[in-house]
This record gives sequence, structure tokens and C-alpha cells, in this order.
Amino acid sequence: EEAAAEGNISKTPLRDAFSKYPGAMLRGFAMYLTVTVPFYLSTIYFVSYTTKILGHQMDEALKLNTFNMLALFVTIPISAILSDRYGRRKVLIVIATAMLVCVYPIFNMFAGSPIETVALAQILFACLVGLYLGPMPAVLVELFPTAIRFTGMALSYNFAATLFGGTTPMVSVWLINKTGNNLSIAYYVMICNVLSLFALWKYKDRYKEPLS
Repeated sequence: EEAAAEGNISKTPLRDAFSKYPGAMLRGFAMYLTVTVPFYLSTIYFVSYTTKILGHQMDEALKLNTFNMLALFVTIPISAILSDRYGRRKVLIVIATAMLVCVYPIFNMFAGSPIETVALAQILFACLVGLYLGPMPAVLVELFPTAIRFTGMALSYNFAATLFGGTTPMVSVWLINKTGNNLSIAYYVMICNVLSLFALWKYKDRYKEPLS
């Protein structure tokens, strides 16, 4: 409202976002990769993965899906609160690094394991996803000036969610069929983690600055 009253809202936000803030949009896109790919794995693809690849029953897979949702519900506000206190960048770097280190062992727990072990692995993965996700909405807001904020964050989020998130189940199936190795999905997540970490390393945290 203040920006609108002062005439500081862009009349061509789409053009300005691409011409003046491509670096911010690319950074937001890269940061969000560690949300969108793991999130679609945890909430969508793990149901099919648990039944068709691991050979467990559908009712078991759906119960695990519920547990994964609960893990997200619990962990998202925790990391959001921590990011308000210690900064978005620090929290996100720690969690992205933890996911990078843990995702291969987590996926390694799936193969030939009883449903209890699969449940533990999926819940651990969902907790990491939730912890990373918590600060991200604020980060996307803080990346852009008020004049093009809605457009900049919408483009960063939706390019990541559409190009990588929505295609995650399809890419996962393709990777398994192409390589014959279920752990290939873990490598895919790790690539996303590395890209996010690189973007975070160059990110100047603005969590204490006013948005105006």
C-alpha cells in the first residue's frame, strides 16, 4: 500500500522482472529445487514407489503418506521460527547440507527392507523436506523489491514447481527404468541440493531488513 501510494509499483512487472532481476529469479529458482523435487517425492511418488518398486501393500503406502504429511506439518514451523531468529540463509544451508549427506543412506534403507524401516526412512526424508521448506516462502518474498515482488516470486516458484516438481514422479520412473538402480533418485535429489547450496552461498540474507 505504501509503495502504491508513492507510485513505486511497476507498470510492467513481467518485463522488469526479466530485465532487471534475472539473477534474483534464478537464485529463487535454484533455492526452491530442494523444496519442489523432494516434496513431490515425499507426498506423491512415494506411494507408487512403496507399492510398485518396494512391493508393499497400498494401504501401508497410504499410511506412510499420512505420516509424511504429519512430519511436514510438525517440522515446517520449527525451521520457520529458527530462520526468524538465526537467519534464513544459515538454516537453509544447514538443512540442504543435511539432505545432501543423508538422502543416499535414506534411499539405501528402502531396498529389501520391512515396512517399519521404509516408514522410518520416509519420515526422516519428510522431516528434512519440512525443515527446508519452512523459511522458503519468506526467502522468496525477501528476494525481490516491492515494485515487482509478486511477479518475481511467482515466476521463481512456478518455474521450479512446474519444470522440476510436477515432473518428479515421471523423472523418477524414467531414472529407475534407465539405470535399473533405485538409488538414481537419490542422485537426482543430491544434484538439486548442490544447486540450492550454490544459490544460498551467494545469497545476502535480508531477514532483519524492512521489506519496503
